[in-house]
Amino acid sequence: METSFHDGQYLLVNKLSYHFGSLERGDVIIFHYPPNPGQLYIKRIVGLPQERVEIRDGEVYINGKLLEEPIYIHSTYPEGNNTPMTVPPDEYFVLGDNRNHSSDSRSWGTVPRENIVGEVWLCYWPPGEWGLSPGYEATLR
Repeated sequence: METSFHDGQYLLVNKLSYHFGSLERGDVIIFHYPPNPGQLYIKRIVGLPQERVEIRDGEVYINGKLLEEPIYIHSTYPEGNNTPMTVPPDEYFVLGDNRNHSSDSRSWGTVPRENIVGEVWLCYWPPGEWGLSPGYEATLR
């Protein structure tokens, strides 16, 4: 999740919000990695249940509309296209912020809701990087 988060940071994760609320595009989540549930991963939710997700020429399209991601994507990611997919019910399409070096839904598929531990809320270590999780307002055009 470089550049938003780095190895060695300590994060507070809100585990209650998803029991009482809904997941939103742009949320940074901690989840049990579907191919190996013993591992925890951190990624950003991009596609919601029942949405059609496609990546064309390095850009994400949701239901045919371009997803603008200006705040946290600091480098281009690999050109090319993926096969469009419809996210299954109660599952989420996730991507890392450092798309050039991210193992995410492009390679291993969607994340079932029951795998999600919670939303990253705050970084509290190291002190120089203390702050709220970077979020964004998703814009489809």
